[in-house]
Amino acid sequence: MISTNVRFPLWVVLIGFVLFSSGLVSGVQAQPAHHWTLDNTLADSGTVGGLDLALVGGTSFATDSNAGLAGQVGSLVIDSATDSFARAANNGEPFLPDQTHTITLWARTDSQKFQRWFSWGNCCTPGGAAGNQRYYAGPRGDSNSVQIGYFDGGVTGGSPTIGQWSHWAIVRDFAASNIKLYKDGAAVIDTALAQQPVDLLASTSGVPDRRLEFRIGNQFDDTTNGIEAIDGRMSDVAIFFEALDQAQIQQAMNFGAASVPEPTSLLLLALGAAGLIVTRRHR
Repeated sequence: MISTNVRFPLWVVLIGFVLFSSGLVSGVQAQPAHHWTLDNTLADSGTVGGLDLALVGGTSFATDSNAGLAGQVGSLVIDSATDSFARAANNGEPFLPDQTHTITLWARTDSQKFQRWFSWGNCCTPGGAAGNQRYYAGPRGDSNSVQIGYFDGGVTGGSPTIGQWSHWAIVRDFAASNIKLYKDGAAVIDTALAQQPVDLLASTSGVPDRRLEFRIGNQFDDTTNGIEAIDGRMSDVAIFFEALDQAQIQQAMNFGAASVPEPTSLLLLALGAAGLIVTRRHR
């Protein structure tokens, strides 16, 4: 027997070893409902899908890799000088207005200015079909912070690093009336946000128009190309229909949004590994 100071309750050892050796802890994942790798493709590969993007303006793909994300071989370049962006080609609805969700993405900001990583809804024209009903997130130009705008309210926090890639995650939990922002796996905003959801697909004609579309790279303002396009690059944008926790967000950051285990899977994996280690040490 190899002596050791590590001790676990017997039930932890037994359950952990069985789960680990049987493989029951593998393959349980939180699946993105919408997922755009932006890796030389605009397709929505999520489980719900249906929101393939279309390029507008001077948007293009870059072939250099995002060093922060394993396996990523391309990214979407958006030049604010041409008000370029990518938009959902069918004006689709990314999630229900009152649906708890998480949006994860990689972004590189190349200048300090007002920019929008994503937007859904109309920006700046009161009245009409959508009025000032919008949802967006991106850097502020006046404070080098990130603003999450939620209809007529919002929160600000975090700090983009100019010229460097960072992983960001916005978690909107309606049940808890809470919103969080993570930068590189660490929470930089965690606060109450009680604004009631508004149906961004509502319109006086009953037919959604382009002001209601989901966009990556700028926001709509009743002009053709919109405003506040990002000056930089984006990749691996995903929408989950649940509130991911910090461990899941770190998993998405390190391995991509397509490989995010459920919290119970992470716990069982830890128990399994603990059981295996203890068993080996006592042989």
